[in-house]
Amino acid sequence: MSLESNPIRMKPTPHLPDRATEYGRDRRRRRADPIGLYDLPTTRRELNILLRHLCEILIAAGGRHVLGGRLVARLNIADTRTLRLLVAYGHVHHHLRAIVGTPGSGYCWGDLAGDGAYTTAALAARRMGECHFFLATLFGKAEPAAEVVQLMFAFAHNRAPSPDDGPLHALLAARNIGPEQLADAMIAYLRDAPGGGEILRRLGHRHQDVLLPAEAIRTIRENLSAAMNALPVAV
Repeated sequence: MSLESNPIRMKPTPHLPDRATEYGRDRRRRRADPIGLYDLPTTRRELNILLRHLCEILIAAGGRHVLGGRLVARLNIADTRTLRLLVAYGHVHHHLRAIVGTPGSGYCWGDLAGDGAYTTAALAARRMGECHFFLATLFGKAEPAAEVVQLMFAFAHNRAPSPDDGPLHALLAARNIGPEQLADAMIAYLRDAPGGGEILRRLGHRHQDVLLPAEAIRTIRENLSAAMNALPVAV
């Protein structure tokens, strides 16, 4: 498939500065924006040209994987770490989902490689994620359940971003997904999962002071008491 029949659709980024120097002392760097870092271009235009060049290389490969080291050489960038920052920038801010990376295989243009490329990459990422979740939970100071919850909601913490972290935070922020949406998705998942309804009922009972406000509980009790008083007394 040619480049013309498979165009690169890069989402506009008016929310990002045009130059790296605009990230001054009073302006917080956007997560997953590597402009000016690790020898990457210092202007938005040049950074986008580099990202587009990466896409063109992958499209020209026709769905085949290209190793990260080869991409580094062809893009003339510092190393594979810089490549990962560039890819995260394309994923988060330009919504270029078609850039698919798989550990050990390299990168490909997912739309040319077929659905199997996305499935394989997602499976590999989940396995890696489980391994990292395990280590973070194992070596954490809190109980395992608390550690897992903290990891899941870490994106909501208002901490200074690092150039090497934050793509998940940025991705969720770009789609207006916060703690409320994440908790809602978890409840929806449990509602449909086997045994999930019973779990939700137990949670609702244990945390009714939060899930059901005290005022609502008081109103229910008053209405129930009034209804009981209205019942005829048995003779």
